[in-house]
Amino acid sequence: MQLIHFERHHEPLAPKHHFFLRLSRNFGFAVMMIAGTAAIGFGGFYYFCGLSPSISILNSVKIISGMDPVANLEGFLPHLFEVSFHLFSSLIIIVATSLFLVPVLHRILHRFHLDETGASDAQRSRS
Repeated sequence: MQLIHFERHHEPLAPKHHFFLRLSRNFGFAVMMIAGTAAIGFGGFYYFCGLSPSISILNSVKIISGMDPVANLEGFLPHLFEVSFHLFSSLIIIVATSLFLVPVLHRILHRFHLDETGASDAQRSRS
């Protein structure tokens, strides 16, 4: 099974149920990425910073959502982890958003390249 499989430019537009299946699959992967990032943040705040489990998950989720953390951390290692987690979670949010939007953008571009009869530019040039 391929993670990302889209129809080629010479193939017809995928049916709506394929599109929604593709969209929901990519949404699931994006949610799993964000949940995994929250788990990494929870473990790091709990282990490296010595915070309680509830404050650790709260810090992790607030950083992922772009807010400031709840706890004020002291020491080099907690600060290093917090900065690293900020950068990592920002990258994950960009990747997860891109993964979710790829099917939508592909469908828009593929539809844009089809004419009214449903034939693509490549099919018209062959005939």
